[in-house]
Amino acid sequence: MAVRLNNGAAVCLVSAMVLNAAAEPPRYTAVDITDWSPAQLATLPFFKHWAPIPPSGPGVPAQFEMVDHAASGFCAGTVPQGIPYAGSEAVLLTPDGSGGFTASMVDPFGTYSWGYWSWDGHDSHYYFGYVRDSVPSDVNFAGVMVGTATIAGSGDYASGAVRHAFRFDTGDGAADLFPSGGASSAQAINNRGEITGYRSGVGAFRMAPDGTMTTLDPVENANPSPRWINANGVIIGARYPSRSFVAPGGAATQDLDTINDFPVVSAADLNDTSWIVGHAGNFGDAETFALIWEPLTNGTWAAWDLVEQLDTPDVLLERAIAINNAGHIIASGHEDGTDLFNSRLYWLTPDASPAGWCTPDIGIHPADATPEGGIASFSVTVVNTDEVTGYAWRADGIAIDPGLNPSAATGTLMLSGVDAQAAGSLFDCVVTSACGTSTSEPATLLAEPSSCPADIAEPFGVLDLSDINAFINGFVARDPIADLAAPEGVFDLADVNAFIVSFVAGCP
Repeated sequence: MAVRLNNGAAVCLVSAMVLNAAAEPPRYTAVDITDWSPAQLATLPFFKHWAPIPPSGPGVPAQFEMVDHAASGFCAGTVPQGIPYAGSEAVLLTPDGSGGFTASMVDPFGTYSWGYWSWDGHDSHYYFGYVRDSVPSDVNFAGVMVGTATIAGSGDYASGAVRHAFRFDTGDGAADLFPSGGASSAQAINNRGEITGYRSGVGAFRMAPDGTMTTLDPVENANPSPRWINANGVIIGARYPSRSFVAPGGAATQDLDTINDFPVVSAADLNDTSWIVGHAGNFGDAETFALIWEPLTNGTWAAWDLVEQLDTPDVLLERAIAINNAGHIIASGHEDGTDLFNSRLYWLTPDASPAGWCTPDIGIHPADATPEGGIASFSVTVVNTDEVTGYAWRADGIAIDPGLNPSAATGTLMLSGVDAQAAGSLFDCVVTSACGTSTSEPATLLAEPSSCPADIAEPFGVLDLSDINAFINGFVARDPIADLAAPEGVFDLADVNAFIVSFVAGCP
């Protein structure tokens, strides 16, 4: 067992046991990968927030710098804006299925210009420039990217540029999440589409897929700054002055525990079963201590020194950098007997994976479906498909009998004979593995477009005064039932004409 030296005294760090602990973390074997070739690094398992080598191949722009990537092959990064602008341009790389990528550039929401006069004692000089910047921070399995981008403005100095949080996908393009607010940032997005970030004057937030906002509680009277969010909505990040926090759900937050009462605590990454890795230490001390935090059954986390979990002798670890769902860890450290801190890179493989490591990881959740000819379908895409042992679809929380609909036991639910009364039903899927279950986000069965738009009131199939009254009431109340013509969301003469034409034509 390696012995650490801290402030001149030999210490063997043993983490305190915490009540309600689930289990001690697995023991690890450390493999030194510092001098591995790119071909060797390519054999490492996937880590969501760490990549050993950047993407390459057709379609990757020159000077592309990767920020994050997804197991589905999407990569988020930047390229320089170029003269005369100061800043970067966000890029989403979409795999093309042939070893290359298609690059989508994300323009900022505007350019910020600055300028000021300065007197040097002899002459006045005017200094000016432009800030045009869009920077991604995360991308999920479905290829949805989030980040920050400048908005249009002007001021005296470059530091006055204001940035807004954005969400981008190739279908809908870029959206400003807070167009009427002050500065904001979107820091991370999970596979459910939940986003976490920060809003000036408001604080840290979590945003549900439907846009519902929750402001995170302060931690020890300090505003938290989110960094990552996992598949179950657990958020990690930092808070002033030197600590890291975890937000297990809702608005609740808590400081991460430490060892030896170290004042500096930094969480670097977490996986979907909420194991967290990072480091702790003293202010200004190059010798820090790589930690792993174990999720406990009482809703808190226990800190463990990773060195104490190593089977490999003569390895000291300063920082844990990344952890994946199988419990593999990337860490930096040094060989015992030297003081070359963080000079070596190690791949830590667990002797036994942490509990829940193979729980189904739903990469793409079901989307709302509109029937066509009474037929509709919902589907889920699971990242770790090899671990899946079963699918079980539900309608409004009630299991669908696979004996009556065999597709209810597959990744794609097929519905036939869908009638109008089924519209509005919610469908989700419970996916099972040997490690547990994951339930998808629900999706809504939408109403099938009517071949008789004027037939909007009971009895359906008959056009009468009830339909006329329903249209008039809906039109006055700006109810979507009366929005029968483009542009959608606008109630005008086009909707009235569409109703009249349909009513006169009658229903087939």
